[in-house]
Amino acid sequence: MKEKSIQLVVFDLDGTLLNDRKEISNNSKHAIEELSKRDIKICLASGRHSSMMDIYSRQLTQCDYLISSNGSVLLDNVKNETIHGFFLDPNEAKNIVESCIINKLEFVVYKDTEIYFTDWSYFINNRIENYENLEAKHQVPASIETMTLSNLQNFQRIEKIAVYQIGEKEMRFLEDILDRLFLTKLENTGDRLFSFVHSSASKGEALKRLFLEAGLSSESTMVFGDYD
Repeated sequence: MKEKSIQLVVFDLDGTLLNDRKEISNNSKHAIEELSKRDIKICLASGRHSSMMDIYSRQLTQCDYLISSNGSVLLDNVKNETIHGFFLDPNEAKNIVESCIINKLEFVVYKDTEIYFTDWSYFINNRIENYENLEAKHQVPASIETMTLSNLQNFQRIEKIAVYQIGEKEMRFLEDILDRLFLTKLENTGDRLFSFVHSSASKGEALKRLFLEAGLSSESTMVFGDYD
């Protein structure tokens, strides 16, 4: 049986491509460069917003595609174009935001071009500051446009709403919110971190869209990750 050649390699970031310092090692950069020399397409996949992935994609000699926000968005990184997006229903997104504000939860709203966060959240402010420090360290131009939640007026094209520092009480609030929604699901995406995304969004679904866009298949794709 003839072995199919690999044409696309997909890397998850946290827990896979990134080390404990949230950096891509020189060995990994070299390995990806070797793949690029063989005309193999490279895709990074993450729960992060695409602007938070720039710090990593720009360190690579080649990064063709990005799957961001838990698979909500598929980007052509070379053309800087959105290939496909599973955006939250605007009415449901507004419902989530208003409910999270009432319950004083720490959360962040990922839109396609901006990130909105609660000004009372030390945890989120600290995380954004860590990204900015990494950007400065690797001399990558800052690309994260962040605003406080009071600036959020339009609920179109919201990729995901991530809620932080979730305990038992906060989890009950999230489940109550979810009971009122029809086109949204809730995912555990980290330690005490949960995200509202479109019910059809996943990294796997985004990858299927990429196959159609690039004329590829699962047989010609290799995927690295730390979760099923």
